[in-house]
Amino acid sequence: MRITLHIGPDRDGALALQAALDRQRAGLCDRGILIPRSPGRGNHTRLYMALSDPRNVDLLRFNRGAITYAAQAQLRDRLIAGIDNEITRHRPDHMVLSALQLGTQMHRRQDLERLRALLARWSDRVDVLIQLRAPSQMLLSHYAWQISEGRQVPLSRDLALMGAPGWWDAALDLTPAPDPMRGIFSEIQGPPFWIDTARLVRQWGAVFGPEALRVTTPTHPLPGFDPEPLVPALPSPMTLARQRLLNVDILRLLADGTRVLPRTLWNSLLREVAADGPAVDASDLVALDRHFDRDLHALARAHAGFDWPGPPARTRKPDSWDEPDPGPGYRPTQYLAAARPRIERASRTQFARRKSALDQAHPPALSPSARRILNAEMAELAARLAGSDLGPRIVPVTGDAAAVPPALSPTPTPPVPGATLVACVKDEAPYLPEWLAHHRAIGFDRIVIYSNSCSDGTDRMLDRLQQLGLVVHRHNDDWQGQSPQTWALRRARRDPAIAGASWIAHIDVDEFINIRAGQGHLADLIAALPGASHIAMTWRLFGAGGLRDLGPDLVTERLTRCAPAHCPKPHTAWGFKTLFRDGPAYARLGCHRPTRFDPARADGVRWVNGSGRDVTQALRAGGWRSTQATVGYDLVQLNHYPLRGAHAFLVKRRRGRALHVNRQIGLAYWIRNDWTSQPEQSIRRGRARLRAALDDLLADAPLATILEEARAWHARIADELRSQPDFARLYEDVTTLALSDAERAAHAIVALRSDG
Repeated sequence: MRITLHIGPDRDGALALQAALDRQRAGLCDRGILIPRSPGRGNHTRLYMALSDPRNVDLLRFNRGAITYAAQAQLRDRLIAGIDNEITRHRPDHMVLSALQLGTQMHRRQDLERLRALLARWSDRVDVLIQLRAPSQMLLSHYAWQISEGRQVPLSRDLALMGAPGWWDAALDLTPAPDPMRGIFSEIQGPPFWIDTARLVRQWGAVFGPEALRVTTPTHPLPGFDPEPLVPALPSPMTLARQRLLNVDILRLLADGTRVLPRTLWNSLLREVAADGPAVDASDLVALDRHFDRDLHALARAHAGFDWPGPPARTRKPDSWDEPDPGPGYRPTQYLAAARPRIERASRTQFARRKSALDQAHPPALSPSARRILNAEMAELAARLAGSDLGPRIVPVTGDAAAVPPALSPTPTPPVPGATLVACVKDEAPYLPEWLAHHRAIGFDRIVIYSNSCSDGTDRMLDRLQQLGLVVHRHNDDWQGQSPQTWALRRARRDPAIAGASWIAHIDVDEFINIRAGQGHLADLIAALPGASHIAMTWRLFGAGGLRDLGPDLVTERLTRCAPAHCPKPHTAWGFKTLFRDGPAYARLGCHRPTRFDPARADGVRWVNGSGRDVTQALRAGGWRSTQATVGYDLVQLNHYPLRGAHAFLVKRRRGRALHVNRQIGLAYWIRNDWTSQPEQSIRRGRARLRAALDDLLADAPLATILEEARAWHARIADELRSQPDFARLYEDVTTLALSDAERAAHAIVALRSDG
C-alpha cells in the first residue's frame, strides 16, 4: 500500500480537494483507494493534532480538549487504532490523507520526522502532495482565516517581510509563543512562514525525500477523481478591518488571564460586525508574487503539475497594505461592552476546566536521576518523546505474558533437521549452558560456536560440549581484521559444519529466540510462515531490573521486565537478527542478517517480520533494525539480555565488545539497555523443558565442574573491579539510576550520535 499525504498549504485548494475526497469516498474505496474517516471527515485534523508539538498548544487542541500530554497520547492511540481498523476492513492499495495544518503549522524538522515515523506504520511509500497558487492569493485567504480566528496584527506586518533576508525565518521570529488563556495562538497571530514555498518544499523533501514530493496547482490535485470547483470565500475589506480591530479589544480584555472567550462566541461576535461589500482583491498584493517569482518559476520547471505564468501587472505600491476605514460610527469597544455579559457567563463555565488542563500540559517533570545526568539537549528531547509517537510506550502484543504463563510439556520434541545456530563467544561460561539448553529444546539441530581469548573457561566448556556431541567448537583466537566476530562469520560461510543447513541464525549468547507460535518449537514457527525465506526476529531488550548479581539463577527466570513493545527510538531498541534459509541471493553471513545481496539471484527471497507480515521490499537489500512499518512480535521475538545484572556488566565492560571492538562499554551502554517498564514472561512457558534439557547437560560431572569454576571466576573478577575507582563509580551509577522510558530514550539517542 502506498500513501498520498496532502499538506495544503493553499487553504482554498485544500477545502476543494477535501470536499471532493469526501464526496467520492465510497467510489474511491471500491477502486482500492481509502480516504479514512477516523482522522476526520474532510480535513484530517486528528492526524495533525496527534503529532503537533505537545508543548505548544494550538487552537485545535485547545478547543477540542487535547491539551495535556495524556489527552494527546490518547488521541494518537485512537487515531492509530481507527486507521488500523479501516485498513484491515478495506485492504486498500492506496490511502490518501489530507490535513491543511501539516503544511501551514508544522515547521520544525522533528515534527515532520514524527509524522514520517507514524506513517511508516502503514507504508514506507509516502508521496507528499503540495498544492500552491499565487502567494498573493494564498496569503490573503490565510489572513482572512486568521482574522476570523482572532488575529490582531494588520497584514502590513507580513508584507514587510519582503525586506527581510529570508521570509521563513523572519516569519517565525515574529511568531509569538502560545498563551491560550489569554487568547494567543502562534498559528493565528504569526505570519505564514510557508508562503516561502521553495523553503517549504526543501523542508519536506529533507525528511520524505525530494522524489516523494509532488507540487501542483489546485486544478491538478490527484489522478483518478474529479476535483471540486475552487470558490474562494473572501470577506470584504471593511469586514477584515472591523474584525481585526475587535480582536485587538478582545485580546486586551483577555490579557489579565482571568477569563476565557470560547471560540464559538468569539466567532459569533466577529460575524456580527461583518460589513457587506465586494470581496477583498488579491491583486492588491502583486508585489508578493513578484518577490517570489524566481522561486515559483523554479518549482514549475521541477514539477509538471505546477503552472506558474508569472505575476500579474502591478496595481498598487509594492510594499503597502492600506487597511480601509471600518466605517462611520464603528466603535469595537461598544460592541465588546454590549457582549460582556455573554462573555462573563461563558467564561465562568469554561475557565476552570481550561486552566486545569493547561496546568497539566507542561512536560513531565524530570526524575532526580535525569536531572543529574541528562544535558539540556537530552532533557528537551525527553519532553518531546513523552508526547510523541516516536516515544516508547506500552502497547498490547499478542503473546506477551505479564505473569508466569502455564508451562508447556517437558517432553522433548525432535529438532528441525539441519537447523543451525551460529554464535561467537568470549567469557560466557556462566550463561552458556542455559542458552544451549534453551535452543536445543526449541528445535535447533546443530550449534556451531566460535570462541576467542577466553579467560573464564568458556573454551574448555565448549571443548567438553563438543566431546559430548552437543556443539561444534571452533577456536577463533587467531582472528584478523575488524573484529573477532566479523572474522568468525567469514569463516562460518565456508564452514563444513554449516554447509547444507536447512535454516541458519546467528545470535549472541545473551539472545534467546522466543517462539510464540504453537508450542514454542522451531517447527511451529516454520509451519506458521509458509513461503518465508528470511524471518526478522526483533529484539525485546530486558534490563537488569535492579539486580546486582545473578548468581546461579537462570537469566530467563530472573530477568522478566523489558522495553515496551512500542520503542522506535533509540534505533538500537528494535534491532533484529535473522533466521533464514541459505541461498545464492546473499554472499556473506553478517551479524544481524545475510549481506551482499544480489538482485539477479533473488528468486524465492521472501522476508517476513516476527508477526508473519511480508517485509521483503523494506529489508531484502539491507537494514538491521525494524521500523513501525516492519516490526512484529506475535509469532517470534528475540529476547535480548545485554546486562544480566550490575556485577555481570562490570565484567562485560572489562571484556569489551565482540563486533564494535573500538567502542567502550560504559554508562551510556547501560542506560540504553536497562529497560524494565514492561513485564514480559512469555519465554517462561518453556521452563519445564528448559530445566529438563539443562539437567541433562549438567549431569555430566566435568561440565558441571567447569560451570562452577566459571561462576567463581566471574564473582572474583567483579569484586576486584568494584575496588578500582573507575569501576566503583560506574557501579554506583548503574545501581542508583532510575529513569523514565522517555528519559532513557532521549539519553540514548543523543549519546549514540557520538558512539556511532
